[in-house]
Amino acid sequence: MAITTGGTVTLTAGDLASTFCHTSWQDTLESFVGATSVSFNGGALFTASSSTPSSSDENKLWCKMDANNTDVLGWYYHDGSTWQAVPIPVASALPVSGASAGTYGDADNHTSVTVDIYGRVTAISEVTPTSVADNGLAKAWAKFTGSNGTPINSYNCSIDRTGDGQYTVTTSGVTFTSSPIVIASHSGFEQGSTSSTSFTVSPAIRVTETAMSGGNGSADLVIQRAASSGEDATDGDENWTAAYDDSDTISVVFFGN
Repeated sequence: MAITTGGTVTLTAGDLASTFCHTSWQDTLESFVGATSVSFNGGALFTASSSTPSSSDENKLWCKMDANNTDVLGWYYHDGSTWQAVPIPVASALPVSGASAGTYGDADNHTSVTVDIYGRVTAISEVTPTSVADNGLAKAWAKFTGSNGTPINSYNCSIDRTGDGQYTVTTSGVTFTSSPIVIASHSGFEQGSTSSTSFTVSPAIRVTETAMSGGNGSADLVIQRAASSGEDATDGDENWTAAYDDSDTISVVFFGN
């Protein structure tokens, strides 16, 4: 289906053959129409269809329609080899996305995006991790100083230092349906009081217990060993101090649903 917009359509009468003989009004009408030519002046000549236009229409723009021929999917032109999408730089010509302009997602929020079958964003919103029940999402976390349990940075967590190298971390504003999965990390072992050499001997820190109170989760952490007391004179192995050293920082993350 060829269409023109904003132009002039000119019909030019042709000549019937001198041997033409009227036999019926229908035959005469079809002869008149067949001898008439049409031309387009100005405007844009294009074809509209859901299927790829035939080779005879490759000199026109293609208004690509959906399978029902009700919605326009885009404009295309033929570059001699393939049909190429026509960019539409005019903002007013773009379809409504369903999303308001702005920045979504930050340190405290996930972004939820809805996309239709054409790849267009139809909705976007922010979701806080505490309201999401899917497994695998970190719902609470903290990084804190071992010597006093003071948070350096945290989300939905409070820290209680119960003794040397011992801590209870409790979530708040988080809903768990069962005891959470908790992962904790410590920077490792420190050799001597002045050396900056770090050892990654495991385990530097241990999660001794996880529990749940109401909808909140909790975890008890214990630093196993964290400092060297020097080389053993007998076997030459490094001696490590007893547990519960308060050196360095500790990180803990809560997972679950």
